[in-house]
Parts: sequence; C-alpha cells; structure tokens
Amino acid sequence: MATIHDVAQHARVSVGTVSRVLNEHPSVRPAVREAVLNSIRELGYFPNSLARSLRSSRTRTLGLIVSDLNNPPSISLLRGAEDAARTAGYTVLIAESRSDVEVESLHLQALLDRRVDGLLCAPVKSIELVARAAETAGIPAVMVSQRVAHARVPTAYVEESTSIIAAMDYLVDMGHRRFAMINRAGYPAGRARSLHIQAYLNAHAISTATAAPVLWSFAHQDQCEALVTRLLLGRAAPTALIVGGHHFLPNVLLGVRGAGMSVPRDVSLVAFGDSRWAQALTPPVSVITDDQEQHAADAVRMLLRLIEGDESAPRTACTPSLFLPRESCAPPPAEARP
Repeated sequence: MATIHDVAQHARVSVGTVSRVLNEHPSVRPAVREAVLNSIRELGYFPNSLARSLRSSRTRTLGLIVSDLNNPPSISLLRGAEDAARTAGYTVLIAESRSDVEVESLHLQALLDRRVDGLLCAPVKSIELVARAAETAGIPAVMVSQRVAHARVPTAYVEESTSIIAAMDYLVDMGHRRFAMINRAGYPAGRARSLHIQAYLNAHAISTATAAPVLWSFAHQDQCEALVTRLLLGRAAPTALIVGGHHFLPNVLLGVRGAGMSVPRDVSLVAFGDSRWAQALTPPVSVITDDQEQHAADAVRMLLRLIEGDESAPRTACTPSLFLPRESCAPPPAEARP
C-alpha cells in the first residue's frame, strides 16, 4: 500500500507539500498541486480522510515531547520553545517520555489526537515512529537535540564534537589517560558522544589501559551510583569521568563518594549540560553545554515555516556547544600517571 512518503518521493516534493495538497491549502502552486495529484492517482494512494479533515483548521498549538523534566537542559528547551511559540501566537503542549519508548508513543498519539499543528520531539529511540506518525496525521515534525540519521526528517541539533575535543585536550594536557563515560542505556546522544571520545583516543594513540570500553551504561537511575563505585574500585580505574546526562550527575557524585574518593583529588569530572547547582557545587563541575533556549527557538521557527508551507524552510538547524572548564578537573593522582 502506498504511503504519503511514497507520493512525496514520486512527485519530488516534501511530505508537507503532499499534506497541503490533500488539505487544499492555497499556498501550493498549481503545477505542484497537479504533480502531487498525478502521483496519488498513479500510486493508488488512499489518504486517511479523518486525519485530512482534522487538518482543515488550525489549533495554534505545538506539541513538545522531552525525555526528562527533572533535567535542567530540558527545562531550558521548554522555555525557549514556549517563548518562540508565544511570539508567533502559538501555545505549547508538553509531554515527558521518561526515556521510555512506550510512554513516548502514548504521548505522541495523545498530542496528535489534540490536533497540534506541528510537533517537536527529542525521541528516545523511535525517530522513525515519530516521523511516520506525523506524516500520517498530515503535520510537520522537527526532531530536536540530536543529529538525526534520517535525511528526510527536519532536525535541530547541537554540534558537540568540537567541545568534546576541547574537553579531551584539557584532560589529556593535565595528564589523564584513563577515561570512562557514564551514560544511561538507550539515552539518545550517549553512543554518539562515546564514539567521539573513542575517536579522539584512537587519533592520539591513547589507550584506556584496560580492555574495558569507554562507555559504561546503566539500565535504571538507581544503578548509576553502584556502577561508578564499582568502576572506581576496579583495576586500572579511570582518572576522569565524563557524565553523559546532567540529570544523573548526582548519582555519579554519590558513586564517587561510595568509593571513598573525592573530586578532583582522586578523579576528575566533566558533565554534559549545565545548571546553577552544577556551578554552585564544591567544586563547580566542568561542563560541555549549549544555549538550549536558542536551540529551541531555532527549532520552533523551522517548524512554523514548515506549518506555513514554506518550501524554502531549512531542513536542519545547528546550535554550537562549548566546553567550560571548572575546578572539578585536576591532574590525576601521582600513582595513576603514565
């Protein structure tokens, strides 16, 4: 059975354009409209009449799905999205996936049932699910926070590779050679970040001194503390920890304390994401961070252009990141130096 994506590919237009033809949107040029209708006839595409009828009127709402509202960067993302949407006369409906694909799917359907005009999502694993659900509903969607491999999916992402290199340069110059990245299993950006770290180590011919991988994952939040303690008490323990998610930084710090160690005397610490409490800790935590509010505003502006049928709307928006060194990093203990 032909899909709306098949029609778009056949007519050489975007899925949003096909949706606007089905909804009889006046912004579509006659020649483009005719090309889409010909493709529909040739492929035998039967659109969902209910979804099409629901799109005939705007609700002036956007849906936003984030993974964890306890995570300070997610709050900044939410604020940026709300501010940009409000300026354009839209409101934002918020849902929290809790890093669970099933919960994310339920929230996705609930937002679509509420007839949002567009969708912003930082998906857990189900990028394809989100994209296809939005296509079926006839609304545009923009993925946020991570670079998406699917070229056809509009994406606003944070470029972290240069900041990761800066953080690694900083730690290596201090004398660190053994690193471990702590990350929740399935956390979207974790694998990409660990690959950047491993690529850096390979490029600089740095061995982690053990056969253990750079990336260490835990399945549930309450397992993080024990993982860190076990890792630091193990053979050839890392002298620098890189925390893949700001929201489980407290568990990592408890794990360091559980090993009878302290930051930065025994182990240095770098975390992804920043907050006032990370700055207020003793010592303040070195971070790789970005302007999440600006990132969200860029994503909203991209989404609004797609909603309006702007064929020239960009398919990607990149937010730069930066490394902020603080007192949580120091040279490794003498006995751990190469």
